[in-house]
Amino acid sequence: MSFLNKWLGFNKAPSAPLPNSVAKSPLFKLPPELRNMIWEYATYEEHVGPGECIVSTANGVPEPALTRTCKIIREESLGMYFNINEVVLIIKDFNVDAALFLARKLRDLMDRDNVHVPQYYFSQTGQRNWHNLKNWLKMTHASKVRGMLGTLDPVETVPDEWRVIFGLFNTVALMDSKPWAEIEPTLEHLRYGLIAYDSDWASDEVL
Repeated sequence: MSFLNKWLGFNKAPSAPLPNSVAKSPLFKLPPELRNMIWEYATYEEHVGPGECIVSTANGVPEPALTRTCKIIREESLGMYFNINEVVLIIKDFNVDAALFLARKLRDLMDRDNVHVPQYYFSQTGQRNWHNLKNWLKMTHASKVRGMLGTLDPVETVPDEWRVIFGLFNTVALMDSKPWAEIEPTLEHLRYGLIAYDSDWASDEVL
């Protein structure tokens, strides 16, 4: 097995026989290792860099046209697309839906293709909303999505508001063995730190 295959997480050749129409294609007569190299070249986003990643929102995750050409190419190339690129996750109003959508998609890929979790970053837009943030914390405790774990080191330059938010996620992580019913009151007390920063956090409005 090639090092490239191991590194990309594609450990085996397609298990099912190819349909006749596909089997006649010269592309599918190539060894799986070579096809993987082609998929890697075709799905790598050259523009990806700091602030220029694959953008994932609550409306979905963009996919390259290659993954929509046929079922077999999709099965072989979609996981690689996430393996070799970075993803920026747009969180609007602290709503966790975008994170849940991406987590479900990646979980399906990992279950099927042994794809590793890609490097992805959070980007918050919109309004401050306690209801949404608390729901995100709850989903993190339930291991349905990743939390926003940032540094609490006072030496690091982090806005005070975000230091409190990171503290909330760290609190949930530290209390992982506790049921949510015991964690929630603690978070409600820590909420006052956010309210002190901005009164918008005092609202329980559902956005």
